[in-house]
Amino acid sequence: MKQHVADWLRGFPDLKFKIEQIFSGGDKVFTQTVMEGTHTGLWLEIPPTNKRVNIRTMTVYRVARGKIAEDWVMVGSLGFFQQLGLIAPTFELFSRAKQRSSASA
Repeated sequence: MKQHVADWLRGFPDLKFKIEQIFSGGDKVFTQTVMEGTHTGLWLEIPPTNKRVNIRTMTVYRVARGKIAEDWVMVGSLGFFQQLGLIAPTFELFSRAKQRSSASA
């Protein structure tokens, strides 16, 4: 976990988290957050783009004896990679798919 966090901070040194919602029930805690930062360092072998990103996440934690025992994280990866310029905007992806399906019909 420490290495994972260090990798993110190397790529996005100004990374901040904003908790939008938090709920709990039984042994589970749910959070909806937005991570915000600027890609100024190497991240997953991706050179800095110097782009500011907002990454939406949802996490469910299972708590046992007052500590997080497990977690499940969903990251809005498509939007994140689009903000970095690694993937075309959604409308462009749909347009390409429509063109391919029209050409094969």
